[in-house]
Amino acid sequence: MRITSFHNYSINSNITLKANNNSILNQASTPAFGRNIIRDVFTKNTHGTNKDKRNLLTKNKSGNLPIHNADLEQMKEIHKIFEDQPEVIAQMHLTKNDWGNLPIHNADLERMQEIHRVLKDQPEVIAQIHLTQDNSGELPIYHATTEGMKEIHKVLEDQPEVITYMYSNKNKYNETRIHHACLGTMQEIHRVLKDQPEVIAQIHLTQDDRGNLPIYYADLEQMKEIHKVLQDQPEVIAKMYLTKNNEGKLIIDTRTTKEEKDEIYRAILIAATHPDLDDDISIKLLKAYNEDGRFSKLIKEIKNN
Repeated sequence: MRITSFHNYSINSNITLKANNNSILNQASTPAFGRNIIRDVFTKNTHGTNKDKRNLLTKNKSGNLPIHNADLEQMKEIHKIFEDQPEVIAQMHLTKNDWGNLPIHNADLERMQEIHRVLKDQPEVIAQIHLTQDNSGELPIYHATTEGMKEIHKVLEDQPEVITYMYSNKNKYNETRIHHACLGTMQEIHRVLKDQPEVIAQIHLTQDDRGNLPIYYADLEQMKEIHKVLQDQPEVIAKMYLTKNNEGKLIIDTRTTKEEKDEIYRAILIAATHPDLDDDISIKLLKAYNEDGRFSKLIKEIKNN
């Protein structure tokens, strides 16, 4: 299953965004100013005048709205100010700065949870923010920690096609999210996609601009995790280990430790002897890793089988 496009969510609002105006409210959400300026401006009257509200929709010279740099308490205050205007809250969270970032792109877990909370009745907006690429082609999930990813998966559990798309997405370097995943994030990706083995196979066979598959960046424990999740797809293991990067190197050519090389040989042996793998592919795989003759006997046995 590969999803290639989604419709953009559009908002009908009579409040427009203005650019290049470093208002006091925009400055309030930067470290140089006090944390409570936004609150002070809007709690001295009935949530401020319409003019004050428009200042919260004013971009600074970097294209940021105040909410882009707001801490958790400031974000909550902004949401409170517009609590009777959900379309404006949606508009803010769908606004890119000059780097193409939405407020959620650089949000920590607590701010992400707050964004999800305030948009809970607008699932189409939640989907759209998580399908929005920045100028590097990266979705918010590229920047999420393992716990952040779990939060995203939870809020999108009723929209599995969005999750599928997120992990099929490639940035401008042709990298998917899993290319630079740590062990925890890799395990979480595998968990959420466990019922879509074809998608797991697809992401592990995606080469970046340097021709590297995700496993090229994996350490020993990550390699074991990849081998485990692909154990029932020997053809994918074979393709991975027969793939050369732009320098003409197989995965094993990039490894220096005995433990990593032994893990590769173990995975190759299991895949090559799997009953579902075609004999010709088994022989090709074993020959590619037979420099020291370790697979010579097995190659002969398969040929004579």
